Amino acid sequence: MSGTLKSPHVSEADYLSAELIRLGKHEFVCGQVFAMPDVSNRHNQIAVNVAIALRKTAPNTCRVSISDVKFKANQLYYYPDVMVSCAPKSDEYCESQPCLIVEVLSESTESIDRGEKLHNYQKAPELEAYLLVSEKECRVDVFKRSGAFWGFESVTDGEIALSCPAMSLALDAIYQGVEVDANEALRVAYGAKNSDRPHQQTKMRIEGVITEKEYIAAQYLHLRPKRIFSIIGLIIFVFFLASLIDTPSVYSFGALIYLVGYFLYLYWYSKKTFRQYKAILESFSIELRENGLYFERKNGKGLIPWGEIFKWKRSDKLILLYPTSNLFYVIPRSVFDSQGDYLEFQEELKRRIGNAI
Repeated sequence: MSGTLKSPHVSEADYLSAELIRLGKHEFVCGQVFAMPDVSNRHNQIAVNVAIALRKTAPNTCRVSISDVKFKANQLYYYPDVMVSCAPKSDEYCESQPCLIVEVLSESTESIDRGEKLHNYQKAPELEAYLLVSEKECRVDVFKRSGAFWGFESVTDGEIALSCPAMSLALDAIYQGVEVDANEALRVAYGAKNSDRPHQQTKMRIEGVITEKEYIAAQYLHLRPKRIFSIIGLIIFVFFLASLIDTPSVYSFGALIYLVGYFLYLYWYSKKTFRQYKAILESFSIELRENGLYFERKNGKGLIPWGEIFKWKRSDKLILLYPTSNLFYVIPRSVFDSQGDYLEFQEELKRRIGNAI
């Protein structure tokens, strides 16, 4: 969570010194200091529940922190609601190698937790999972690292499997003693009045699995630049080849070998990640609704509102949906019943999000 801007610019050392003596907590982002907002009783109870559940299972060598210990990165200091670290302690007031971070969402900070913080937390090399817990409904958005990639699922019942600490975190434990507005959950999930049935809001339903070939193709599609940059890149590459033939040099050959090697490595690494990432092997379903896309698979389900998808890419075989710049959902052409359905789905994306990039 981050609040209002407190100071235009301070040094990292001055921030740390002041944080020890002043009232209230503040977060530090590249020289700017932000006051932490107050939280509700509901928010605090959820954070306490998560910390208690984690502490019961986490090994004694791991530390479970709740809101008063800072997350430290390059020119960044945040106060996560809950944090777990199993790395050796190097600072009394900060953790720089957490394996799990949990943020409880509030209206004033949700955009930061889903945007800036998601981006910065994912850079932490030891972090294995990032959980965003709703205080309005029984829902946890789960981001998990899988090699160089991050997976996502939205869990609304059951348990969340964690690798650090190795345990299953039950949603019943997270929301114990917290009154969840069931009507709010229905409105968020279905975009409807309480009396409306879920199927009445569904425009299209698709289901299937992602194959290894499709997963690898998705990584290359993710790296594909906009059309204008592709054209410029092709022109530059043609000139590069021409110069290589005309006046060959060690540097030119080295650059060519590096480029070819990178794409071969990406192919190998994507293939390895697909086989290790068990969740992606499961079948899934997607419902096209008026208020977003409803995903469901064995270990999780939930709605992704249209407002949380800010761009998309497409090819003849794949669609990629981006909730952030470096995280995407893969929807292959093979899960659609017909080419007509595939094109209709794209038209709906264009209407809701804009043209594909």
